[in-house]
Amino acid sequence: MKGLLYKDFRIILKDYRSFLILAIVFILMGVFWKEGLYGPVYGMFFLTTVVSTLQNYDEAVGFRKYCETFPLSRSDVVNEKYLLSLALTFGGILLFAIVSLVLGRTEMIFETAMAMTAIGLSASAFSLPFSFIFGAQKGSLVRMAVVFLMVICGMVLINYTDVILTFLSSQAMASVLIFVLIIAAFEISRRVTIRFYQKKEL
Repeated sequence: MKGLLYKDFRIILKDYRSFLILAIVFILMGVFWKEGLYGPVYGMFFLTTVVSTLQNYDEAVGFRKYCETFPLSRSDVVNEKYLLSLALTFGGILLFAIVSLVLGRTEMIFETAMAMTAIGLSASAFSLPFSFIFGAQKGSLVRMAVVFLMVICGMVLINYTDVILTFLSSQAMASVLIFVLIIAAFEISRRVTIRFYQKKEL
């Protein structure tokens, strides 16, 4: 699995640096801009797009069939993409938190980090299963739907940032419950994807 992660990170840094740059720009907007959730949400959008684009790349070059010749199980292939999604999501959150702490803008770090986690993991939980089970091309329709929903979320956040952040900070138990449900959905998504992908003919 380390080799798969290494391969994907090399491709990201070589061919998809623009997605990373845009993600960093939007995440940092969340530190400097009053509309705190707007930037991080779209930062998560670009990080999620990186994983989706790698799915297209693997299918275009026939990498998944190539993986069958390696001492790798199909569950390893699936787990690597979910692990990559986690790494990118929490990498973005860590960047936001560090810059916020350095600049002393600590008012809503926890609430914004939870919102970023929700967006990043939810998008991956919905899009990754379809990419593995139906293929990157057919799964792209689902990703388009996910992107559309994320855009809608962004528009809502622009208008209701203060309300949402106030709710997250004042309703601690509800926020934790939502966070736990998202983590559970991510894990269920991973397990379902492994189960179906192991039976798929490549």
